[in-house]
Amino acid sequence: MKRRISTLAPIMVAAVALIVFGSAFAQNGGTNNNPLQIHGVGVRSALHVEVNGKTYQMPPSTFQQITPCRLVDTLTADHYPLPWGAPAFQPYDQRTFSVQNLPLTDGFINPCVGAVPLDALALAISVHTYNATGAGTIGVFNPTHPYPAIIPVLNFVPDSEATAQTGVMLGERQAFGIISQNAGVDMTVDVVGYFLADPLGPGPKGETGAIGPTGPIGPTGAAGEIGPSGSTGPKGETGPKGETGPQGLTGPKGETGPNGETGPKGETGPKGETGPKGETGPQGDTGPKGETGPKGETGPNGETGPKGETGPQGDTGPKGETGPKGDTGPKGDTGPQGETGPAGLVGPQGQKGDAGAKGPGFFGSMHVRTLDNTGNAVVNDSDVKADSLIVVVYVHAGAGNTPLTIVSQGTGTFTVAGSNNRDFAYFVFNNG
Repeated sequence: MKRRISTLAPIMVAAVALIVFGSAFAQNGGTNNNPLQIHGVGVRSALHVEVNGKTYQMPPSTFQQITPCRLVDTLTADHYPLPWGAPAFQPYDQRTFSVQNLPLTDGFINPCVGAVPLDALALAISVHTYNATGAGTIGVFNPTHPYPAIIPVLNFVPDSEATAQTGVMLGERQAFGIISQNAGVDMTVDVVGYFLADPLGPGPKGETGAIGPTGPIGPTGAAGEIGPSGSTGPKGETGPKGETGPQGLTGPKGETGPNGETGPKGETGPKGETGPKGETGPQGDTGPKGETGPKGETGPNGETGPKGETGPQGDTGPKGETGPKGDTGPKGDTGPQGETGPAGLVGPQGQKGDAGAKGPGFFGSMHVRTLDNTGNAVVNDSDVKADSLIVVVYVHAGAGNTPLTIVSQGTGTFTVAGSNNRDFAYFVFNNG
């Protein structure tokens, strides 16, 4: 539930305070008089509660004047400690202040200790600003709610001080919040009074009065402006054809029109027939054509001269003979497998022997090297120790491979002998 003092509250509190407290402060120098309670509807109508966007009037309350006490002062010269003192508010800096059980800080006693009772509902405060870094607004809010309504108190600008009074509802632990919007500023906050629930409470609801007479009808208001033209409706269907009206009277004879244009020239008459052609006399005989003489013979083509000879190509030298491959010795016969003897009787199980010594552990991974054309290879490997167990095998097994032999072994190195130019793999085993 959001709580706030409506914007009317500062006006109502300030107005009542000025009327009732004015003479008291003038005569007594601002000291606290006997508690002053205001049971007026003005104060009650000034306090409101906002719930889900709707504002409701609070129960009747009483206002208690106190001698103003300075709760907050961020001016460095006044030496108020945190949380009530310096540093100045930064832009959009918001702080929460409680008037309940104000603690002591480094020997500092807040002047408002004990000034506000634990059952106070709201405070009347006076806010004064100094040293503004820009144009901004001071607002108050109830920190109990996650999205509180921020009520503006006063506007401030650089090189000017500003003062305003307002009321603010107290949340949990009798706390309220202050925010500086848009710019940084120093400020002081004085508590000038507090609100309590009215001990007298509201009186009983009176009976509903009779409905008053209906008032006279007011004058008719001025006609409103003509609204914009509506859109044109669709074209209606074509109505039936009307009856033919009576024939009108014959009009007067019109004037004689102008002479018409001259008609086109008539076509030319057909051409007369041509008289018959006279007969042609007979053609004389054609004389005989003379004979054509014979065509002369074509002379023979001249002979093509002989092509020059191509010089002989040099002989290619003979290819050297490939030496014969050595014979592979015959593989010895495998002897016959002896017969398997009959299984002996199973003897009784002996006692479990002691655990054997820890065998050599595998160290490192498999490595592949190549024997040179003399059948030897020197391997340098930091994993090799003088007492390492080294296992060497050919990568590609073959009947003609000379058995691999470790010729020598030392710390970090060993030498292997075998068949020429063969790949072999080795494994290194070290104790531990």
